[in-house]
Amino acid sequence: MLPQRLKIAIVVVLAVINAGLLFLVTQKMAESEVTAGEVISTPTTSTPTVTEEPEVEPGGPQGLVIAGDGSILRIFGGSCDGGEAGPGISVSSDTGGSFDDVRLPEDVRSVLSLTARNADDLDVVAASDDCEPVRYVSTDGGDFWVAEEDADEWFLDPRTKRVTSPRGRLNPGCTDNLVLSAVTDRVARVFCASGVLLGTNDTGRNWARFGFLDDIRAAAFARERKGYALAPDGGCATGSYSSEDSGRTWTATGCLDAAPARAMAARGDLVAAIAGDDVYVSEDSGRNWTKAS
Repeated sequence: MLPQRLKIAIVVVLAVINAGLLFLVTQKMAESEVTAGEVISTPTTSTPTVTEEPEVEPGGPQGLVIAGDGSILRIFGGSCDGGEAGPGISVSSDTGGSFDDVRLPEDVRSVLSLTARNADDLDVVAASDDCEPVRYVSTDGGDFWVAEEDADEWFLDPRTKRVTSPRGRLNPGCTDNLVLSAVTDRVARVFCASGVLLGTNDTGRNWARFGFLDDIRAAAFARERKGYALAPDGGCATGSYSSEDSGRTWTATGCLDAAPARAMAARGDLVAAIAGDDVYVSEDSGRNWTKAS
């Protein structure tokens, strides 16, 4: 039998050993929890960088339209065949004093023609990347567009530059068509690059040579017999001309102090032109011109 004091000593020693072991186990578990916490910590996520596509500047062939209410619409034709220029339409309700952009239908890459009854009622023939003409109609100034089945308007084909009419593709008599001016659905005038003026009064079934203007740059017919044109004129950067006989004869009327001439539109005595980078307006049939923008 062990003495009573020895038994007590053994119990004390065992208690101390157990306490030490318990401390070591607790410490190890704490370290394990810290290490585990470091390993499973949620990785930091970064917000992906969003690259915005650069805005395409309007460019390409330019055009002008004067609506029935006197609004002036400026057209940037853009390009549907891989060019960098974007399309654009802007409208002025103060005779060219200021222009506001018109929102175009989605995916449009080229504007081929525009007719406007007023600043809200717009009829556009446009093309996307495939260069196939599509007609769009808006009654709210471009906020909403409806695609129509047929592009039955006058315009120059974006790939071939051949004339297209409400009857389809036509051959007026020259392949280097420079300027197309539609007066009505049936009546149109076409200037060839040579300066020869061709005309039709039956939607393109028959064409006749009407006249000639050397070095023609732009033209517009307000009526069947009343026409306007732009061409270099000696000391004048861009001369304006008018005709009262369907383009058979032309008379010099005024001068625009800018070049090159790019586009023209007319309605009655109100005439608009683009020369250089600016729009010019005449309210007296091209005799006097004011730089509008």
